[in-house]
Amino acid sequence: MGCGGSDNATKEEKVVVEDVPPDDESASATASSRQKSATPAGRPPSPETANCEEVDGERKRQCALLADLHLSEALKDEIITMFNRYDIDGSKTINNLQELTQLTTNLIVKLDLDIPISVINQQITAAAESFGDGDFQGFDEKSFTEWFISPVHFPQMKDAKVWEKTDVEAETEQGAVAPFIVGNYTGKLWSEGNRENVFTTTFGVGEKAMTDTGFTVEVQSVEWPSSGASAPFDWDAEEYKGKPVCLTARQGADNVGYYRSEAWVQKDGSIQYTRGYDIDFDESAKEPKLVLQGKVSRDGKKLEGTWKDENDPEGKLLDITKIRKDLMGLDSHKGGFCLVHESDL
Repeated sequence: MGCGGSDNATKEEKVVVEDVPPDDESASATASSRQKSATPAGRPPSPETANCEEVDGERKRQCALLADLHLSEALKDEIITMFNRYDIDGSKTINNLQELTQLTTNLIVKLDLDIPISVINQQITAAAESFGDGDFQGFDEKSFTEWFISPVHFPQMKDAKVWEKTDVEAETEQGAVAPFIVGNYTGKLWSEGNRENVFTTTFGVGEKAMTDTGFTVEVQSVEWPSSGASAPFDWDAEEYKGKPVCLTARQGADNVGYYRSEAWVQKDGSIQYTRGYDIDFDESAKEPKLVLQGKVSRDGKKLEGTWKDENDPEGKLLDITKIRKDLMGLDSHKGGFCLVHESDL
């Protein structure tokens, strides 16, 4: 299912979401653009869900490197999965600041560690300064893991070495949070008046530069408190009837920089997702804060709506305009979006 017209499309600020490209064109273009940017030519994808004892070849080599480290098998497997995902240039090393930033930050988010972004940045910057020093060209799987789990760098890792995966896997059909489907919604975010001007991030420079035109919103399955006790989420519980329900706030990093995301959903299919960037680690500085508002389709496969930059509502702040233009490829401070659930890509 692609980003064609939808009965649930949100219309505002002159952004008409019904005239998105036809189904097959949009969905295939989105999947293709992300695949090309994430997997350099000649580099086969790793089995992201395979346990270390269930694989051969390259994944088994990686597992062997971590065999003598006193970590849970789940943590070893997660580190290898993310290492492969953020080794964007396919060198089998984490060898620059951008790769190290994305790997470290998103691994910390995955493990649910409470570490301030300023601390993460301090440790990452110090480590990245050694890249290219003599024979050291970057972290392999083992040296990265040893650096990451060291309490000297991140004391919070002391209790995380026995981490076990508790995430609910992405769904393929509507469940407890229907009409939404648990998992990632990925697609295009464009400028008002120009659907060709889409959110685009770049990794690397020159001939090795790679671009990604995908924007992702995550809908998590979480346990919300009910009647004072922990219980599976239920739209019909008294405290949720007719009210927005907040999803877990998260921090992360992409090719633009660090960000914090928040979101709420409603039973009628409404969603608001906010991504506020902190690129220069100065909380007093205004930077892009993208607020997406829209609705999910009846089958839960598609999110459509509009977005605006809450920190630059009139599009007149030169510093924020420059960041949007240079780092996101966006010419406007508002526009539209269409995102498709991962099960349909």
